[in-house]
Amino acid sequence: MNEVAVPGQYEQSRSGAVQSPRDEQRSVTKHLGQQVGYERRFAVIVTAGEPDRLMKKEVLGGCRRVDRPVTHHHGFGPDFPCRVPTDLAVDADLPTSNQVSRLSAGSKPGTGQNCVKTHSSGFCRVQSSHRRPSLSGQLPLRGGWALSAIDAADYNAPPIFDARGIMGIRVCKFGGSSVADATQLRKVRAIVENCDDRRFIVPSAPGRQTPDDEKVTDLLYRAHEAAAQGQSIEPLFDQISERYRKIVGDLGLEFDLDPALSEAHDQIRDGASVSYTASRGEYLIGLVMAKLLDRPFIDPVEMIRFDESGRFLPKETHAAVAARLADEETGVIPGFYGALPDGSIQTFSRGGSDITGAIISRGIGAEIYENWTDVSGLLMADPRIVRAPHTIREMTYRELRELAYMGATVLHDEAIFPVRAANIPVHILNTNDPDSAGTRIRRAGNDRPPAGRITGIAGRKDFTIIALEKTLMNAEIGFGRRVLAVLERHGVSWEHIPSGIDTLSIVIKSDVVEARIDSLVEEIDAECTPDSIEIHSGIALIATVGLGMSHAPGTAARLFGALARAGINIRMIDQGSSELNIIVGVENVDFVRTVQAIYDEFVPPPPS
Repeated sequence: MNEVAVPGQYEQSRSGAVQSPRDEQRSVTKHLGQQVGYERRFAVIVTAGEPDRLMKKEVLGGCRRVDRPVTHHHGFGPDFPCRVPTDLAVDADLPTSNQVSRLSAGSKPGTGQNCVKTHSSGFCRVQSSHRRPSLSGQLPLRGGWALSAIDAADYNAPPIFDARGIMGIRVCKFGGSSVADATQLRKVRAIVENCDDRRFIVPSAPGRQTPDDEKVTDLLYRAHEAAAQGQSIEPLFDQISERYRKIVGDLGLEFDLDPALSEAHDQIRDGASVSYTASRGEYLIGLVMAKLLDRPFIDPVEMIRFDESGRFLPKETHAAVAARLADEETGVIPGFYGALPDGSIQTFSRGGSDITGAIISRGIGAEIYENWTDVSGLLMADPRIVRAPHTIREMTYRELRELAYMGATVLHDEAIFPVRAANIPVHILNTNDPDSAGTRIRRAGNDRPPAGRITGIAGRKDFTIIALEKTLMNAEIGFGRRVLAVLERHGVSWEHIPSGIDTLSIVIKSDVVEARIDSLVEEIDAECTPDSIEIHSGIALIATVGLGMSHAPGTAARLFGALARAGINIRMIDQGSSELNIIVGVENVDFVRTVQAIYDEFVPPPPS
């Protein structure tokens, strides 16, 4: 098997500029040189247009031309046959970094086109039995792309692209229901083994096996509370240990988990922090899954950083993830936790394994972040309220952020930020039905949804509204700032602030303000001297979300009309200038009827 090169395709001047017979070839060379920020680099772009044909373009910048087959390995390991896919539509004339990052090579032996498996350097070279491929005309518009870096010792130019993102790496987070028992874990193994791109696995702690069962994380929190009160943790920890031992036994693994269980038991008994205690659910199942999948266990305390106050540090974390995983092909990384500066455990908020998966995805430049759960994607409404709601097939990061914040529970709302920053799509899939389409989340494109169409409805109960009224409030400079300063001094965050000329309402979660509402109102009264202050508790907020609502006349009228026909009184209305959502506040008792009325208005019934 010979490696292909392009003998004498380009000439080179003493200045290092590439002299190509085609202007666009020069522009491609210039573009790639600017993209990586180096002057003296060598890269090869390969595309497979047909099964019996390879085409290769060289991009040179200060390096001598190739006039013989390339044979240098640049530190790669043993050869690994893999197929370059031929079903990707790409712009072959201008391979920008964005285009390259979308493309991947899949593994399948015996196809005649081969590449070396990506190893610690993160680069891949492409080989073929074809000694001299045709190079006439443009590269084909359909084909898989790969990059090849030439040996630095020979060309005095280190590799310029980290090909791991190009190779199609997927990060897979599996929720608690997906790892609840051995039966579910066998499904996980089948899913992972079905696609070689599924390299890094992020598990949650085992969830409920039955509706009457307890989640492992809940048992751990109870064990911590018992230890804090000086009570025995044995009954609770025996339940936890039995869950894990049964999983290991039912899977038939030759794996002794007792040392890890004993260490967790002793630490919790001796007064370990609540974060350490809660994190052991993910830690222990991570050990089991690493054995099951035959992959290295990677503890997130090595990568995920928090400051002394427990605030997540994204910049430091992303750098640490990239450095720690640079030499790893695969791995199992428990979700939910990281480390404080002193090395002690710190957790995210509940459901934070979603955040871990997003962080890992960004740190390694994954092609996609798969979030596996027990539903086939995100539903347009809560199925406990709306019977058989439609599944959302595709949505944007912004829409998901709004729905997740307002109560849609499939994905943690803070998991959006790392992947959105890196433009990594998220795919929500069902472990129990892996062939279902699921929901794909991405950045908004140029294709706007039909006018008036909504994406989803979500809401939460139990908010409190502090309603202020003062004559000429709009002319009083600093009024709003003083109100918010009072909230800040009391450590209270607000959710929404709808206002009028002489009115200002502050919407706050009831459980946050309940114990301090009297002192809060007294200080606002003293600081701002409003004419009146009214407190309205027991308020539910419902958000109707969708890019299709933007600039669509009549959308708000349809929504309010539907609520009017249902006899529902609206206590509050809030809509941002982006028109991405409309939030209404109603009494808690009207919550279910409000969601149903909005859904019925905007989602056509199935044909009878």
